Amino acid sequence: MQLAEVVVGDHVLSAVVLAGHAGDDPRPPAADDPALGIGRSNVIHSDALADYLRAEAEAADDGTYVSLSLELNFAFDWRNDHPKADFYRNPTANIAALMETRPGTRALLIGGYFDLATPLAASTFAIRHCGAPPSRVETLPLAAGHSLGDDDTLRTAGAAVRALIRSTSQGRDK
Repeated sequence: MQLAEVVVGDHVLSAVVLAGHAGDDPRPPAADDPALGIGRSNVIHSDALADYLRAEAEAADDGTYVSLSLELNFAFDWRNDHPKADFYRNPTANIAALMETRPGTRALLIGGYFDLATPLAASTFAIRHCGAPPSRVETLPLAAGHSLGDDDTLRTAGAAVRALIRSTSQGRDK
């Protein structure tokens, strides 16, 4: 256990860290986030989700499902050019721009009421205020956390994804 301090503007934030970042681990300290549950790996594979996507969502790919890749995340510089440093990244303006240039595009926001990593209310607020046409955005709130782990939740989410794919496929110019 150790005390970590971060200076943000005029404020010093302190927190007790239960599992410190191992000194011989070359990865950034963010890789040690206990919420990720990845241990010393940078990638999480989910055979169960891959099986589900093939069986229930009719995915054709027979490869491994990568549910998280820090290798991919580490490849990007997530900082923005805004002069005020902040910790909030909002990509929804990109979604709105895509929907403007491609009128057939629809968006499905799936979120869990108990998701502490990406709160449903924050995602809903962001998509409603980004300029995306509300008639082309569907929100599916679920009684779940960040991972949609139980069978009923996965069935509900899978049905919504299939419905979105069917509706956008039917509206495509042929």
